Amino acid sequence: EHVEPDCTRAVITDLHRCTNRLAFITIGLTPASKVLSDGRNAHINLRPSNEWLLMLMDMFLINSFTDIGRSAIFIGVPK
Repeated sequence: EHVEPDCTRAVITDLHRCTNRLAFITIGLTPASKVLSDGRNAHINLRPSNEWLLMLMDMFLINSFTDIGRSAIFIGVPK
């Protein structure tokens, strides 16, 4: 959620590159309490949990994906 929307796929690809065995990723799903210096909310890339899951599934095999309301927790291994 801290990634510019147009860079999301590139960041997921880089996470895949950096993951040897297991990825544990927490993704905020609601606005943050902090604001950036330009006035935007710190969570600049809010998406529904199912969108995050679909993007992660392109690069990872899913062990677990849990939407806990304010955030989602993903655990997976690289494909």
